[in-house]
Amino acid sequence: MDARVELLMSSDAVAECLYKRVANYFSIWLPNGEAHTDIVWYYHMPQLECSQMASYVAFYDEKVDVWIDGKTQG
Repeated sequence: MDARVELLMSSDAVAECLYKRVANYFSIWLPNGEAHTDIVWYYHMPQLECSQMASYVAFYDEKVDVWIDGKTQG
């Protein structure tokens, strides 16, 4: 899946998981000016066991609508 990274803005929010380490957040700023704060997270430097997560972002499924191949998910 691709994300429109040009809509993401770094946030100061962080969360810590003992297993995966520190999660950093992005907020989304839509072209119409609408903002969604801290709705995307990622692990910049996860633990070695989770290192494959380093190049991915995750969205709060409860807070966003997701479409795959033109069909809404949920």
